[in-house]
Amino acid sequence: MQAKVYATAIAALVAAVLLRWALDPLIGDTLPLVTLFGAVAIAVWVGGYRPAIVVAPLGYLVCNFLFIAPRGVIGPMDPSTVVGLTAYVFTCSLIIVIGEAMRVAKARASERGELMRVTLGSIGDAVIATDTETRVIYFNAVAQTLTGWSQADTLGQPLDKVFRIVDEQTRQPLENPAARALREDATVGLANHAMLIGRDGVERPIDDAAAPIKDERHVRDRHVVAIGVDVTDDVRLRQPREARPAEAIRANLAKDQFLATLGHELRNPLS
Repeated sequence: MQAKVYATAIAALVAAVLLRWALDPLIGDTLPLVTLFGAVAIAVWVGGYRPAIVVAPLGYLVCNFLFIAPRGVIGPMDPSTVVGLTAYVFTCSLIIVIGEAMRVAKARASERGELMRVTLGSIGDAVIATDTETRVIYFNAVAQTLTGWSQADTLGQPLDKVFRIVDEQTRQPLENPAARALREDATVGLANHAMLIGRDGVERPIDDAAAPIKDERHVRDRHVVAIGVDVTDDVRLRQPREARPAEAIRANLAKDQFLATLGHELRNPLS
């Protein structure tokens, strides 16, 4: 793997030198190092600071020999060459520092995203996410099982179509919790006695919450809202929320908190 990384970095350096060679009839002795910055950026992106530290000085030596007057020798270090070298070192250092920071941030985001994908895939509740028009953009495995809809069939569908809820007693349709969460910009719970009607017509009592996804500044994201759905035939779900045992209340509060903070972790995995 490391050999491949360094081979890519050297290939980028060779390409940069050849490009400068091709430009030589046009720019002559001016800007002898201009194409090297791209090679340094590629090196740090594919392999981090180590291959970039190799590419930067090696590239300077090659271009010094080929494009800095007097050509064909390395040196002498007159004042203009020293100034050029200083500027080159500063710029390359900046590219390496910024590139390494971006690379580390991307790796961490990827690891966190994968963790959340695994978590959502194995969580015991159904988890659905929609955009601000309440069209489905994510449907975990439990949601697929409970509603009878597959992930492929649900993507882009209105949530009301795949997540049908009615009042158990009146049989009237209940407001979609995603729409309410978006409207109120807050975590909301489903109504008591809510029933989920699956694609196969099977009805199940449900109880859970929906919340708009927040970014790090606690500003609602323009695209995504998350819904967690706990579907069970436990008779306690037919009781008013305030009448349930303390452990059930604590469980729901924990799920509400999970939904309220979900956006910090899921903005990328949901896309």
